[in-house]
Amino acid sequence: MPARESWRAVFYFKGMDVRPLRLITLAYIVIIILASRWWPPVTDPAAAAANRPWIQALEKNLADNMSHGLSAETGALLRGIMLGEKTEISRAVKEMFSNTGVMHILAVSGMNVGMVAVFFFFIFTRIFRLHRKPASLILILVVILFGQVTGSQASVNRAVVMAIVGLVAVILERDRDMLNSLCLAALLLLAYDPRNLFDIGFQLSFAATLGIILFTPRIQEWLKSTGKIISSTVAVTLGAQLAVTPLIIYYFHKFSLVSPLANLAVVPLVGVITVIGFSSYFLRIVFAPLGNLVIFVNHYLLLLLLAAVKFFDRWPYAFIYVAAPGVLAIVLYYGILWWWHKGYRRRYLAFGVAGLMALGLTRAGWPTDQLRVSFIDVGQGDSILVRLPDRSALLIDGGGGLRPDYNVGERRVAPFLWSQGVTGIDTVLLTHAHYNHVQGLLAVLDRFKVREVIIPEFPAEDLRQDYMREFMSGIKKKKIYLVIWRGGERISWNDDLYLENLGTPGMIVSRLVYKERSFLFTSDSTGCLATGASVWQVPSHGKDLAGELPAAEYRVVSSRVIPADNRFLSTARDGTITFASNGGDLQFSPLKISLPKRVK
Repeated sequence: MPARESWRAVFYFKGMDVRPLRLITLAYIVIIILASRWWPPVTDPAAAAANRPWIQALEKNLADNMSHGLSAETGALLRGIMLGEKTEISRAVKEMFSNTGVMHILAVSGMNVGMVAVFFFFIFTRIFRLHRKPASLILILVVILFGQVTGSQASVNRAVVMAIVGLVAVILERDRDMLNSLCLAALLLLAYDPRNLFDIGFQLSFAATLGIILFTPRIQEWLKSTGKIISSTVAVTLGAQLAVTPLIIYYFHKFSLVSPLANLAVVPLVGVITVIGFSSYFLRIVFAPLGNLVIFVNHYLLLLLLAAVKFFDRWPYAFIYVAAPGVLAIVLYYGILWWWHKGYRRRYLAFGVAGLMALGLTRAGWPTDQLRVSFIDVGQGDSILVRLPDRSALLIDGGGGLRPDYNVGERRVAPFLWSQGVTGIDTVLLTHAHYNHVQGLLAVLDRFKVREVIIPEFPAEDLRQDYMREFMSGIKKKKIYLVIWRGGERISWNDDLYLENLGTPGMIVSRLVYKERSFLFTSDSTGCLATGASVWQVPSHGKDLAGELPAAEYRVVSSRVIPADNRFLSTARDGTITFASNGGDLQFSPLKISLPKRVK
């Protein structure tokens, strides 16, 4: 084969220059990962848009006209679907959408941009009778404007770039390669800000689109007997779902079992709602009564959408909570998908899967001598996770707060436990009955399998608190073994590792000893200042401590206020603080938790 022809065989596909762009994109992603700490941040697109008042005015005009006359609930839902504005949607509604795997319809993405492109292309070509080329040229400006109005999020920018590439292909009368367009969108967004690669929205958007491009044709081939409309809808849903599942589990620790069915019912309905929403906006400009009539129709479609999501949310086991998968599990998952996509022989696939599973199981069974103690950043409260060398888990307190709209157990403690691979807790130890120690445990009891709970002997007035009644009721409902410590008790896992109760009335002050190292968990007691330890938890979040500090290598304070005393490690300053020890050496690593933006 001539040199030129061999070059074309490597870098060209069906006459199009496809592979170089893919290779460049992959190489650039690797460079970003290797040099991530040196990339300077750029201006946030949303913040830049906020400095342009005309964009905010246009967004408000769109929102007001499309939701005119709607109820507060349906109006907020429509603005979420059309413009990605979720601040007015109730937390209960967001949870339903999240549980059923349809939360993506409340985040402006490729579906919204596609609807905008189709809607306006129809208007330009059918009503204004424009030729395809000038219509496509005007449509490029429309989708760019729509991207600006909706906040220029990563998913929107990806869809806008891909739409522009497609429209340019129409203008130039050339075929478009979807994978090429996706790579170009990734390159442009990463060139603008390399930190986009680590944005959850960026990852989910590109993974879903890649799944649709790669897997939809094969799934649709399997389902061709069901008809074109059903097979294409199901194939697109499953293709995207296959690609994003590991990411959703990794970041959100939730897997929806009804997501394919829910998307099959909801996505077409959302498409109709979107088209009617844009139609009502222009109709209100031309003839307001007719526009109001169309909005009235949309109101009932939105109610139908809410009813459908609620229906799927009520299914038993509509979703399950899962721990974050390890890197090996994620690589194995995507490796199987790629193998299936390429159509390699099944026996080779079986050998590869068996080998990777054997490696994973072998590694999981390797003995470890590491004790890990994590002081979780829960604000003005305490929550400590202890991972023993045998991988069992002990949770001391659960944090809490005074804000009724912020559940620290759901937002901070549970996600941290899942991120550490914890799905079950051997022992929950509640040191005393203050709200900022108890409240987070309510979510823990609800979301994790707990074997036993240890509490001190509470005064009767403590048990009359509403949150304590709910906590004790949860223990009884879940049939969890309850142990009361009165002083002097000890849990011994072996001769070198034990937890002992130091016997403070109405409270549990405990010391964890592992060979030559010890951790003192003081709770809110200041009566143990003479007790030294390798790691010493500052009592009462540092507010009642004065004078000489106890002997310790490290002193940790859990507080929402950064202490002035630099002799403390602080969760307010350092985030979650994790200590690791083999009984001799002791290391610590502060971890600024960057949990995903779950439902606000």
